[in-house]
Amino acid sequence: TSDQVGNFYRSFYIQDGTAGIEIKMGKTGLYNEYKIGQTVYVKCKGLTLGMYGFSSSSSYGGQGMVQLGCVDPSGEYETSYIEVQSIIDEHIFKGPEGTPDEPVVLEESQLPGKNDNQTSNEFIGRLVTIKNLRYANEVFALLYINPNLEHKESSNRVFLSDEQHNITTWAMSEQNVIRHLRAGDWDDVLIGNSNDQSPDETVAKYKDIMIRYATPANVSQYFTTPGGTEIQIRTSGYCRFADLEIDPDVLAGRKTIDATGILTMYQGSIQFVLIDQTGIKVND
Repeated sequence: TSDQVGNFYRSFYIQDGTAGIEIKMGKTGLYNEYKIGQTVYVKCKGLTLGMYGFSSSSSYGGQGMVQLGCVDPSGEYETSYIEVQSIIDEHIFKGPEGTPDEPVVLEESQLPGKNDNQTSNEFIGRLVTIKNLRYANEVFALLYINPNLEHKESSNRVFLSDEQHNITTWAMSEQNVIRHLRAGDWDDVLIGNSNDQSPDETVAKYKDIMIRYATPANVSQYFTTPGGTEIQIRTSGYCRFADLEIDPDVLAGRKTIDATGILTMYQGSIQFVLIDQTGIKVND
């Protein structure tokens, strides 16, 4: 992968013929040092292998992504970033530059299920193409009334889910979030977790505060395969193509797309991450 356009942050993926894995490097501008197609050697002894995005919930639980990094001193996550340059130098070694790998075109039967990870599905963490995806008129984004306050506090959270919410871009820059707020697109959305909401607590009530403290928002745009498998295309609000409009014919269901990127898992759901906007091909 490459972090040049900002859809990957402080990490990159490497792959071989068996699987792929994220290396949590803790540095930005990695594309200047590690080129797509370049051989990378990793000395794993002394690093930490862990999983991000696993959930045991009976309603939406499942596997996440196995990552390689350092011990998280806070204990909140199974791995943290390799932020010290001397540790990077001891464990990550650059090999010769080469030709970028061609993506594997996946069939429906090769897609992972909710209980799959890199040990049970060889395509997770690798560069793949999934063809003929149809838009599902659904997004997921998590906003905060004030991002400077506690992110896990229900009263500070706004979930945009289960419908499109007028979000027609791959993600949202700060300016795009503000535009939606000013347009009243989310005025009726309830504040808080689904089990802790009040009909009197809506975005409209806190809109001025949200505009004042607006930040870019990551967005998952939902698509389905011809066989009905749900694919979330997850895009960072900080990437260069965050505000790129999805083709209107795709949004209307008149056209499908082929998507090329990294196949990942989060809480048992397929999350697809584009390296850049060229990973989307609109079919005629």
